[in-house]
Amino acid sequence: MVVGRGSPPKVPAAAKQAGPKSVVPRTPAAKAAAGKKAAAAKAATRGAAKRPNPAKATSAAYEAFVAGVVLRHDAVAPGALFGMPCLTLGGKAFAGSYDGGVVFKLPATRYQAVLALNGTARFDPSGKGRPMGTWVVVPGPYRGRWQELADEAITFVASGSSGR
Repeated sequence: MVVGRGSPPKVPAAAKQAGPKSVVPRTPAAKAAAGKKAAAAKAATRGAAKRPNPAKATSAAYEAFVAGVVLRHDAVAPGALFGMPCLTLGGKAFAGSYDGGVVFKLPATRYQAVLALNGTARFDPSGKGRPMGTWVVVPGPYRGRWQELADEAITFVASGSSGR
């Protein structure tokens, strides 16, 4: 840098644009340490900002439903889908706990018939008006039909169909 009498020191244009931290070059080890520190700070706050979504919580009715399905179908296993408890067949989700009810993946024709039931709704996990394929939310008052719908969903998923 060139310093004149009574004038401020001249700073190269690149240093002005990049800011004061970039004037001092870092060693590769210092860069790696800074990167690890930033990643650790981000990871520490990642879980803290999220709050559990009560719509994705399980219930006693859902747990009883799961026990019945798992007892009747050896290939069914509990899992998670979009942060909610679900049931899977061969690694593919077919049902899950949502908003006090159960969501099911059904064939298109059956999906339309179930949607006609009072209180059912298209499954829109994002809440942004983008329902998921042929997934339907069946509320608690229809819990007597959950086993039947689970059997249909298992058959549908086992067939390899996408529902679209």
